[in-house]
Amino acid sequence: LEHMFFQQSHIDIYQFLKNVTLKTETEKKTFFSNVAERLTHIPTQALGQELTGLLLSRYVLMDVTARQKLLPRLLQPKSQSSEAIFPDDHFREHVIPQIKKMFLVYDTGVRLVLLENFAKFS
Repeated sequence: LEHMFFQQSHIDIYQFLKNVTLKTETEKKTFFSNVAERLTHIPTQALGQELTGLLLSRYVLMDVTARQKLLPRLLQPKSQSSEAIFPDDHFREHVIPQIKKMFLVYDTGVRLVLLENFAKFS
């Protein structure tokens, strides 16, 4: 797995998000501090299909660094911010359905995070 073929950014991001509950606070802080920039180098269609569910998981939404560094860029389309990750069409196709699913979670913390960012994605 150390071959260059397996050392691709989207694979690293996917693996980290799949195992986020096993990561230390330091690892999560480091990861979420720079992941938004790394996501901009992945085609948005692939990003939407493969990673949106993991990026908007309960564990990511509850992480302080992710709420500060990642969610502001993830929870709004490019038409609202040049810093955003998704163009409008991919935002509607991939992010909005995932946000709707997250509103069904009976976790007050998750709903509060979504409501705090409601103006960005509404």
